[in-house]
Amino acid sequence: MCVVRCWLNKTVVLPIALTFVALGGAFASSPMRTKIFGGKGPVNVQSETMSVFNKKGLAIWRGSVVATQAEATLKCDELEAAYDEKGAGNVTMLIARGNVHLTQPGRVVKSARATFDNRTRTLTFTGAPRVFEGENTLEGERIVVFVDDDRVEVAKARGKMKIKEPERPARASARRKAR
Repeated sequence: MCVVRCWLNKTVVLPIALTFVALGGAFASSPMRTKIFGGKGPVNVQSETMSVFNKKGLAIWRGSVVATQAEATLKCDELEAAYDEKGAGNVTMLIARGNVHLTQPGRVVKSARATFDNRTRTLTFTGAPRVFEGENTLEGERIVVFVDDDRVEVAKARGKMKIKEPERPARASARRKAR
């Protein structure tokens, strides 16, 4: 089990065999500062294994990956984080592959792949993406969430929505009868 907490230079809890030497130091000492799931706070990642390639600016978690931030949880088979020359705290892209499940209060998204682009602030789900919100479902070829704009675009959209009838004001005659 590999557990990584990336935030304000508080860092890495790994099996004893995997220490800072395995990480090359850079990923362990840098915060992961980004609002990935629209939340605030650290991004905590757990997986069976983790590999860091500092020269490439890449970290990869494999096997039963669970990433959490605030009230959001991302589960997948593999999670890849690309970061720029400033270090692991400056994540440019996250790619989740295989059995992707993003859970937020009142919402679940499932797909084969999810890509978070921190430069464009978009979260793109592909591979039969489906969104479940209460009794409503939405599917498409591709679902793109514009994180900062609270906007969603769906290619080849289809879904089921339960529409509630608006409450009608009581009629004047019904009010008079009640008196």
